[in-house]
Amino acid sequence: MNDKRDYIIIKDYQKFQHYKDGSRPTIWIKLYFSILNSVRFVQLTELERWVFIGLLLLASQKNNKILYEKNFLKSKIFHHDTDMETLEDTISSLISNDLIAIKMLSSRYQCAILEKSRVEKSIYIDVFNFWNEQKPLISHRKLTDKMKTKIRSTLKDYELEELQTSIKNYAEVLNNPKYFWTHRWILEDFLARGVTKFLETPLSAFEKNNNSEVKTTAEVKKERKLYEVEVPEGWVEPSSEQRQKNVARLREIKTGTVKKINTD
Repeated sequence: MNDKRDYIIIKDYQKFQHYKDGSRPTIWIKLYFSILNSVRFVQLTELERWVFIGLLLLASQKNNKILYEKNFLKSKIFHHDTDMETLEDTISSLISNDLIAIKMLSSRYQCAILEKSRVEKSIYIDVFNFWNEQKPLISHRKLTDKMKTKIRSTLKDYELEELQTSIKNYAEVLNNPKYFWTHRWILEDFLARGVTKFLETPLSAFEKNNNSEVKTTAEVKKERKLYEVEVPEGWVEPSSEQRQKNVARLREIKTGTVKKINTD
């Protein structure tokens, strides 16, 4: 039977310890202000920073040998609503930033973790650069942690190609005077509010001479299905003039301005 277990260890663990020889029980750790000047620490997200501090505290109680058991970590450090994918991504980021390491893993598995982190960073950069290349979108100088979080969240629902298509459609609508949409989002706001709209809504719905309400493709299909009826034999399509009269009549009925018919 294989008794090997996977453990998390903190890199440079000793510099956070007060009692170097381990002769006394650890009830506190040293945390220097210089950590705020550490490139490895500063480039972490807010969640990743807290998890690293939490792992430091756990390591002081476990002699720098924290059992890599996801439910255990979730109960000690992460919020109870945190999904396992977020937990794994956070640990992977700390590994790639050389703050922690996992022992008793095969070299193949460790390489897989590092490769996953490398690919994720590459995707963040691809989305960021693609956004900045589209004119006249608001250009950003720096890829922030909030942007990374929004990109990661969006890519759980959409493929990278779909996200890029939505961004491109948004840029097209802003850039072409035939469209009425002029509101310019920053990348974070677009990811939160605009991806679905500019991916699923036909661009024709944004045209200035189109008075119809902007609806997504899914909403249009739903309406079409709702109003689908069998056309009776001998049906004659009403003329344009008759349709206008029908619309005017329906508007009067809806607004309560129907004129009383004189029967005298």
